[in-house]
This record gives sequence, C-alpha cells and structure tokens, in this order.
Amino acid sequence: MTDVKILRMTASHIDEIHEISVQSFPVSWSKQDLLREVYNEKALNLVSLSGDRVVAYVNIWYVFDEADIINIAVLQEARGQGIARQLLNEALRQLKDCGVREVYLEVRVSNAAAQALYRSFGFKVEGIRRKYYANGEDAYNMHLNIDNFTGVKMEADIK
Repeated sequence: MTDVKILRMTASHIDEIHEISVQSFPVSWSKQDLLREVYNEKALNLVSLSGDRVVAYVNIWYVFDEADIINIAVLQEARGQGIARQLLNEALRQLKDCGVREVYLEVRVSNAAAQALYRSFGFKVEGIRRKYYANGEDAYNMHLNIDNFTGVKMEADIK
C-alpha cells in the first residue's frame, strides 16, 4: 500500500486533478469546473498526495445528512496500490463528522474494480440508471448508511 497524505483540494491542485480526470473519464470536467469545487461550501473535495504530486482526488456533494460521491479517480500509474481505498476511507470519516448519514454514488456497470471497492466499504446496489452516461452505458446506483462507519481495514492493518 502506497503511503499518501490526504488533504483538502486547493486551487494549486487543479492542473494535476484535471490530468487525472482526462485519464480517467470519457468526458472530463474542465479546469474551471474543478476550480469551482474548491469554493463549493457544500462539497468535500480531497486529494491524495504522494510526495508533492496529486495521485488521486474525490469530489463529494452533500446536503444535510446525505452525500453524493461525484468523482473519485486515481492517476493511471498509481492505480492498484490502495490509494482509492485510503481516500474513500478518509472521505467517509469526514462526511460522518459533518453529520452525513447516507452516501450515494453511480458507477458504470462495466467498472468491476470500482464496484468491488465500494462493496468492500458496505455499499449496496439499489438500482440501475439506464443510459446514465454520455455513451449510453448504464450505471448502478449504490448506497451506504454510515451511522456505524468506523473505517475499513487497510492492507497495512491486516496482519
């Protein structure tokens, strides 16, 4: 498991986040859209840093006790090292501290790796959104109640 530092997203991270977004999604957010998230008071936006380089990010919007994970992505050459797991773990912890109880997300039906990550945290598929993505692909709608969330075991924690 790669050792990363998780921080709040700042304007200084936008260029690297945009690079990850372009690598990760068929339709990337613009730098302007990403920058707007830095100042969104109803969002939790975190980055994972390896050294001083952004290797992952997450955008989450929340209102009252509900949150929606909008994007989570890892730099292509940093995938498979547990970075998304660490980032999601910290994001859920911070959401719980903000009073969030219910977390939702959509994930491509073809993205088995992401689905496995979310299931390992206890997310459950609640439904399917037909033709959700621009290319016509369906998405699973997943949900997690975090009332009793205390974190998941990281590889380093498992003996």
